[in-house]
Amino acid sequence: MWIFHFQNFISMIFTWGCGGAVGWTTVLLSGGSGVQVPLGVPCDGLASRPGCKQILCKIQGGLCFYSFSPADVTLDPDTANPWLVLSKDRKQVRDGDTKQDLPDNPERFNLVVNVLGKEGFSSGRHYWEVQVGDKTEWDLGVARESINRKGGITLSPNNGYWTIWLRNGNEYDALTNPIPFLHMSVKPQKVGVYVDYEEGQVSFYSVEDKHHIYTFTGYKFTEKLYPFFSPSLSSKGRNSAPLIITSVSPTA
Repeated sequence: MWIFHFQNFISMIFTWGCGGAVGWTTVLLSGGSGVQVPLGVPCDGLASRPGCKQILCKIQGGLCFYSFSPADVTLDPDTANPWLVLSKDRKQVRDGDTKQDLPDNPERFNLVVNVLGKEGFSSGRHYWEVQVGDKTEWDLGVARESINRKGGITLSPNNGYWTIWLRNGNEYDALTNPIPFLHMSVKPQKVGVYVDYEEGQVSFYSVEDKHHIYTFTGYKFTEKLYPFFSPSLSSKGRNSAPLIITSVSPTA
């Protein structure tokens, strides 16, 4: 349900844009600082929501107000492939040099170097950011709770994964069928992930230049979803940097 009001907790301000362009938002904190996060739906889609167009007409500058908080995502060590190294705060993951002696519990990926977030969700809207830096390969997205975690895995919505990846330093793809090539004029250093559970939508953004990368849309989620991460193999040190879950940073 869309809410249009002020409160003392985080309020998202959706800036009205033109045509079908993806809008971006500013989160206003009670202290008056802001952070840049994406709306995640085309502006014309926003206008079609009940009451939104009417509210927009009443607010000077075309600002649409909606409230929810960015997600606090940490990594789940029980799901991490044994080759992966997690930081103590569970905010970073990288491919390690040796395989760790860990129990092959049902939750753990035993072959591919994947890990899930600890916190899942079965409703609502959620947003988090991941620093990818200058890595040459990585995978990001969400996965449903019942995914296969053993053996080889094909990332696709049919298999319960809504993901994008980077390969060979400059090849960005959304893992669906057919696979769309994603043109990126600037290599993202930080990727934002936005999930609208009820709308069946997963969107990805380049945080620095506010570029919309790709949106999976039109799905009906029926299971709990978890943030999904793969730093990929270290490739003899060429891709050894970690993926880092970052705070949604305040801006001036």
